[in-house]
Amino acid sequence: MKRTTTIFFFLFFVLLYFVHAETFTFETGQVRDVSGYSVKLKNLKSDKAVVSVGNESAIFIIGEKKVISDVAITLVGITYIGKGEGSATLDVRVLYLCGDKICDKGESKITCCKDCGCQPGFDCIDNQCLAHVDDECASDKDCDDSDEKTLDLCTKGRPRKCSHFSSVICKQDIDCDDANPCTLDICTNNDCFNKKIENCVSGKEGETINVNIEENKTEKNLVVEPILKSEEEVSFIKKILNFFKKLFGGK
Repeated sequence: MKRTTTIFFFLFFVLLYFVHAETFTFETGQVRDVSGYSVKLKNLKSDKAVVSVGNESAIFIIGEKKVISDVAITLVGITYIGKGEGSATLDVRVLYLCGDKICDKGESKITCCKDCGCQPGFDCIDNQCLAHVDDECASDKDCDDSDEKTLDLCTKGRPRKCSHFSSVICKQDIDCDDANPCTLDICTNNDCFNKKIENCVSGKEGETINVNIEENKTEKNLVVEPILKSEEEVSFIKKILNFFKKLFGGK
């Protein structure tokens, strides 16, 4: 008796494990993903409905149960509006769960390579058996070419390959330093941006100059030079001063 009870509970939990049931209300044309299976209410009438799982379809009447592509479906009820519009309540029971690492009866390399694997020379990618390819890299670190001026990336896709972009201007803010205290040096997307700071204070040879830096100026440094008179102007002034000295009796 004890052995029989143990077997009963074992079969009960196995049944719960392999049968996943949910009840859904579908609008006409609506598609739902149920444990990896694409279930769709394709068409509707007052007393029947057309339901598909993947590429397979079946016609149901209310209360009828059918198995499509390892999914047991029961048409529970219909709310019909007219002209094919309305909704249907479906009880959906997945008989085998793809992705539980167990290749069950009804699963195969084609329907669930996640559980059943692929033939030699093929890899299971997104639950499809695709020919094996050797990747050049697994991450960006695998593509480091020891050149600080290049951006090293491991591309996506099959196979994954290394790409080296030589248009990299910077990798961090310090790479954008333009030696101008009146700019904010920023490295964004491997490109330098030197944003000028308004009302910045700059100086030359110990002199302090208040500068209002405009955003549209293209010069990196604003240099203020002293205004000097030419030698001709200085000589002319001296001559005028000497004339007045002689006129008024000066030596």
